[in-house]
Amino acid sequence: MKEQDKRNNIYSLAPLLLFMIFTTCIVTVLLIGADGYRTFQSRDQAAFERRITVQYLTTRIRQNDVTNGVSVGDFAGKDTLFLCETLDGKMYHTRIYCHDGYLRELFCEADMEFAPDAGEKIMELKDLQFHLTGNLLTVIITYPDDSSETVLLQLRSKREGLYDK
Repeated sequence: MKEQDKRNNIYSLAPLLLFMIFTTCIVTVLLIGADGYRTFQSRDQAAFERRITVQYLTTRIRQNDVTNGVSVGDFAGKDTLFLCETLDGKMYHTRIYCHDGYLRELFCEADMEFAPDAGEKIMELKDLQFHLTGNLLTVIITYPDDSSETVLLQLRSKREGLYDK
């Protein structure tokens, strides 16, 4: 009778062992899939942020592409894009620049002084450079991962004797 009990124990352990192997395989496949999903998601998020940064800058520039509406200069030691407009007889600037790891935007009267921290944080960015030669605007964007991108924009409007670097 003892030999029959041993066989019954082995037969009852076999399904349990198969269930444990099956469960281990499922958990392994799920963990591998989750890691792959995280990798794809972070890659797609980075690509999305790059597209949004370029689209944001080009849209803001195109919206202000009027005579003397776009200029480049210095704001608190930072390369800055100045988008100029006149409202109710007063000159206003929208300053777009990079400060403390963020792309920032500051809308104010042209002759008012502000600290660079006053600008609204738009998105994370390591550095931003602007160069304007004639009607060709070069924007060099450096992302937080140290990769960079250069965008060239041809302004359609006329420029009347403005100083730009």
